[in-house]
Order: sequence, then structure tokens, then C-alpha cells
Amino acid sequence: MIACREIILPLRVTIFHKYGILQLISLCGTNKRGAYIATYNSLSKIPLPKFLHSHKLPNNLMKKEFFLKKRIAVIGSGISGLTSSYVLSKNHDVSLFEANDYLGGHTHTLSVETEETVYSIDTGFIVFNKRTYPNFCKLLEELNVATQTSEMSFSYRADHRGLEYSGHNLNTLFSDRRNLFKLDFYHLIKDIILFNADAKKFLARTNDLEITINDFIKENNYSEQFRECYLIPMMAAIWSKNKEDTLNCSAIFILQFYNNHGLLDLFNRPLWYVIKQGSKNYITPMLERLKDQVYLNSKVERIIRETNKIKIIVNSEEHVFDAVVCATHSDQALTMLEKPTPEEINILSAIKYTENEVVLHKDKNVMPKNKRAWASWNYLDNQSAAPTLTYYMNRLQSIHSNHDFFVSVNLSNEIAENQIIQTFNYAHPCLTVSALKAQKQINLINGMNNTYYVGSYWGYGFHEDGVNSAINTCKLLGT
Repeated sequence: MIACREIILPLRVTIFHKYGILQLISLCGTNKRGAYIATYNSLSKIPLPKFLHSHKLPNNLMKKEFFLKKRIAVIGSGISGLTSSYVLSKNHDVSLFEANDYLGGHTHTLSVETEETVYSIDTGFIVFNKRTYPNFCKLLEELNVATQTSEMSFSYRADHRGLEYSGHNLNTLFSDRRNLFKLDFYHLIKDIILFNADAKKFLARTNDLEITINDFIKENNYSEQFRECYLIPMMAAIWSKNKEDTLNCSAIFILQFYNNHGLLDLFNRPLWYVIKQGSKNYITPMLERLKDQVYLNSKVERIIRETNKIKIIVNSEEHVFDAVVCATHSDQALTMLEKPTPEEINILSAIKYTENEVVLHKDKNVMPKNKRAWASWNYLDNQSAAPTLTYYMNRLQSIHSNHDFFVSVNLSNEIAENQIIQTFNYAHPCLTVSALKAQKQINLINGMNNTYYVGSYWGYGFHEDGVNSAINTCKLLGT
């Protein structure tokens, strides 16, 4: 102990402060983590000599976080990567790598200039609520990000059926007055009411993931119109899924989500919010501590795991870290690993993604024909296999303009070219029964070989799930 006091205490001031803990620990052999802990346990019990009190020392010198400080690479700057970087940078040296030329992933706000002013319009992540996004809301509060209320409503239009309605109120439900005289439309309304009640009973009696939503529909004998004109469009709008993937989803997964969000109730629904001036406004304050350690246009080509260190290859250059957090899609993470374990292959490959084309535009022809039926979310059933819907951004973001702005999914063929502002492609997770089973096995891979996996795909696929995933992983890394 005398040797430790005489040698390490002076070094703590000089080497720790000048070179950092890793250089000191390298003198202690290959077991760096053991050396960290042994050094901490010894030093934390020894008072600083008086002659050292005048030295400027790090505030957290006697805290375990200081001794366990790591160099961590975070790959991907969606909500999970941003949250991981924000939290981990409190105690660790974090570098953030992003393949795109912008930060945010699905948080992608565009500046659209008109003769009136410049509008900030969201094209990916748009809305959230306080009931089912508690940790995301706490994060926004901590970052002092301003929010405002939004309006959530849903419409359906199918020209081949001669049907159009919006569920916002009675006037919009019967926006097409012919609906007043259609018996099958009343049958649709009856099935919606029955579905809400049946779903709650189902959730109370089973937790079997294997029962699909298609099984649930058949078991309860809902009408074809209910399935095609309400349930499938609603699910497709929420998860950007095609019809086949939607029907193969676990009923428990879908109905629990509906219940949590008040979609099985007529009145008990959460108040929705958007971020003022666009969702991008939460990104900059999350990265203040990273300073110049944020790298755009930096696609990670390979992750090489070695004993006690991680090498990542970016643009043919090698970077060395103590740990890596993969905040990409699951399939992208698997592709980057040089030698994935059998568990990593099985779990990450079980969660697949589908690509959707997204267009920001001003063409109102994809909206309901009757303006009374215009809603925040508008499903256009053009008999396509892919989900086809339009977000009315003026209503969602309270944009007061002479121009109407729309974000449409998989509807580029219906939009006049001269009305298109910009086109993108976003991928969304297909949370099938196999994917849900894979989610439950995260502990088999998270943290193994100093490799961590975060993403909304570990939950329902939304911002809150991405934040929760990051928080759980940051705890494993000691933050």
C-alpha cells in the first residue's frame, strides 16, 4: 500500500491530468478493467496529501466514473445514437459517426422557402405525446426544447369503393353525405366499436405472441370492409407496413400499442405534440459535449473486435475504441461486424426492414376529395401492396400559409412532378412474431465483446423506444 501511495498518488496528478487514465493503466498489465477497479479501490481510501491541494484536479478524480472513462464510438445519429452520445458523453470520451450528410436519421426537417417566409417542415419523425413518450419528453425538458400541441386525426379514401371518411368528428365521418344512407358504412362503425371491446378482452386473457392480427380478425368475424377500410389502413399508417406484413403482426403487439395510445377508446386519448420550428431543434443541444467529435459522411465499413479494444474502419481509416454502440438499423449493424457471433446473426437478422419512398410536396390530389375529410393522417387506398398515405403538415405543425404542404408515403406516381419539393427513402422495422422473439434475447448480445446495440427496433419502432434502448445500454456502460 505504501508503494501505491508513493507512486500512484503523484502520478495521479501528473499522468492522469496530462495523459489520461489509459496511459497509466497500460503500466499495470493487460487487465485494464481490473487495474481500473483496483486503483480506484486503493486510491479512494487515501486522502490527498496537503501539497497536492493546490493542484487543479478533475472534479470527479475520486469517483469510479473517472477511472472507468472509456473511448466509445457511437455509429448512427438517429434518436438512439443521439441519446447514447448525449448520455455517455457525461462520463466518457464519445465519437459519433454518421453515414449521411445530416444528423438525425428519421428526424429530418427541411427548410422550405416561399414568398411568405421560410417554413421548417418535418419529413420523418413528427409527433409524440406525454403518456407514451415519457423519457423522450424528459429529454426535451432537460434540453429546453420548445414544443407545441398538434392535432391527430385519420381519414380514408378509396375511389374504387366510392368511400371517403374522416374519424375526427361526426361532420367529418359523414363528410361524404352519401355515407348517411349506406348500411355497410354503419356496419363498419359497429365493427370498430366491437373491435375496441374485443381487443381489451383479448389483452386480458392472453399474452401469446404467436396469434397474429389476421387470426384475431378471423376469430371475431369482422367484415371485409372493416379490415380493408379501417384496421389495415390504420396499422399501415402507424408502422408504414404493407398489407401482408401488417396481417402477420402479433395481435398482442398491435393491440397493446392501440390500448396504450388510447386507440381502443373513443375519448381517453393522449394530447399530441410537435417540436416548435421542426424536430431538428433537439439535435444540436444533444451534441454540445462532443464538439469536434461528430463525423458526417463517415460510413463505418467494418467493426473488428479484439481483446480489450474495438477497431472501426471508416473511409478506409482505422480508429481504436474501448467499446462501440451500434445505433444503426439491426441489419446494418450485422453487415458491419467482421466476425459476428451465432447469437448476433440469429437475433439481428430476425428483425428486417422495409423501404418506403417519402415525398415532400404541394399536390392536394392525394388528399380526400372533400376538404371536410382532410385529416392529419390521410390514407389513399389505390389498391397498391405498399402503404400509401399522406401527412397534412399544415395541420400537424400548425403552419399558417397560403400553401398546403404534404408528406406522402409511396405515392410518387400520384403526385405532379412540378409540385414535388424533395424525395427521400426511409426504412422501417418489420416487427413480426420472429422479430418480437428476437427482441426478448437482447441480453445475449448487448455488451458482448464490448459491442452494444441500440435502436427503436427493440420496441415498437418509435422515438420513445429508441430513447429507452439507449438509456438501458448507457447503464451497462456505467452512465
